[in-house]
Amino acid sequence: MVTFKSLPKDKIEPIHLMITAHSPIGENNNTNFKEIKLKDGTIGQYFGNSLVFNRDHVSYEVLYKNESIPKDQLEKEIIEIANQML
Repeated sequence: MVTFKSLPKDKIEPIHLMITAHSPIGENNNTNFKEIKLKDGTIGQYFGNSLVFNRDHVSYEVLYKNESIPKDQLEKEIIEIANQML
């Protein structure tokens, strides 16, 4: 497992980004998700403030928290981040 975390320097804005990669791919028991099709056809699972997708025998999770934007914009930004990883 590899994890990348990014937190604001000033710690005033509540923005957090964490990307985690797991290999081998573990089981995902979350059944409460929205299926998302990423730019190359990869299917991801969006729930809450995170998106999980599998590629090349690795499972990636993009967790993004930004309380200063609406939930629909948060979802779009998480998808954009995931698409940049493909």
